[in-house]
Amino acid sequence: ISGTNAPLVELEAELADLHGKEAALVFTSGWISNLAGISTIADLMPNCLILSDALNHNSMIEGVRRASAERKIWRHN
Repeated sequence: ISGTNAPLVELEAELADLHGKEAALVFTSGWISNLAGISTIADLMPNCLILSDALNHNSMIEGVRRASAERKIWRHN
């Protein structure tokens, strides 16, 4: 289920070609895509502020935690 294999490499190449991009990345699950996506994008954006509900899915909470961006967490209502 994880790791790199020929069909996955082919899929990533086809997705990159489809979207006219240099490369593509396929994640193994929604959980890891949320964690990696949130933390990476937030770290790439200068002066990023993350606003997050305290009851967001754990994958989102972990992504926010791992980001170096400023964050504001509010209590779910």
